[in-house]
Amino acid sequence: MLKIIYYGDWHGQVAQRLFDHLKSKNIDVELSCESNFKSGDKTFETRKVIYIEDDSAGGYYVLDFKDMLGYKNNFVVREVVHDDRCFKILKSQYRKDHYIDPPYNKIIPFTYFEKNPELVQSLRLKDGPSKSIKKMFFRGQPWKNRNKVLDRIDDIIIPNRLTSIEDYYNDMRSHWIGLALPGWGNICHRELEYFAFDIAVIMPKLKNTFHNDLIPDYHYISVDVNTTKDKSKVIASGIRDAYESVVDDRDKLNEVISNARRWYEENVMFPNSIKLITTLLGII
Repeated sequence: MLKIIYYGDWHGQVAQRLFDHLKSKNIDVELSCESNFKSGDKTFETRKVIYIEDDSAGGYYVLDFKDMLGYKNNFVVREVVHDDRCFKILKSQYRKDHYIDPPYNKIIPFTYFEKNPELVQSLRLKDGPSKSIKKMFFRGQPWKNRNKVLDRIDDIIIPNRLTSIEDYYNDMRSHWIGLALPGWGNICHRELEYFAFDIAVIMPKLKNTFHNDLIPDYHYISVDVNTTKDKSKVIASGIRDAYESVVDDRDKLNEVISNARRWYEENVMFPNSIKLITTLLGII
C-alpha cells in the first residue's frame, strides 16, 4: 500500500491530485495531512515536502518543493537524503553540480507549480482581459536588491503594489510581457503563472534545471546577468535591452509564448505533472 503524507498550502493540491490519480489506477493508497513524517526512529518535517511511503517496498519517495538547494537550509538535503529508507527525491529547485556524489545522486530534477495550481489552471480556461499593455508586469516582495533594479526600469514596468489574488491575475493577463526576478529560489511560482496565461517572460538566465529543461530564448527571453553578484545597474540594463528587443516584435513574443505554453501544459498542468511524478518514481 502507498501512503501520501503532506502538510497544507498548495502542496496539498498536488498531493490530492496524486492520490486521485493513483486511485483511478486501482492502487491501494491513503492520503494524510500531518505535521511530521516518521521513518523508523527518525522524524522529519513535512512543510513544502510530500512523502510517498511504500509499505511493500519498505521505504519512501519524496517530492521536495523547498527553495533552498544546500545542506544548511534544507532539511531534505541535510537529513532525509541520508536515510536508507529514502529511495528517491524529486526536487523542484535543482542544480546538478550540487547532487553528484552518493547519497545525493538520489536527488533528481522535477518540475514546479503555480502558487495556487487549481485556481490558475481553472482561470486559464476562462476568457480574461485582452492583452493591451506593453509595459512589463511584475508584482513581488520589495526586497532591497530587487527594488534597486525595479527603480531603474520604472518607465517600462507597472508599479509594484499589493492586490487581491483575483486582481493580481486579472492585471497579469492584460500584459504581453512579464518580468521575473529570483526570490528565495532561482525559479518562482510567478514564471509558471506567466506561462499559464500566455505572457512572454523576461528573466535572468536560469541556473536551475528541470526534468524537461526550460531553454533560454526559446521558452523565455533570457538576460545574461548574475542576480547575486552583478550590481543593480548591470541587471537593470540587461533587462531593458531584452525588453526593447522584443516589445514591438509580435512574432517573437508569440513564438516564445507558444513554446512556453507547450512546456507548461506538458510539465505543470494537471494531470500531466502528476503522470510525470509516477513515471519518474516508477510507482505505476
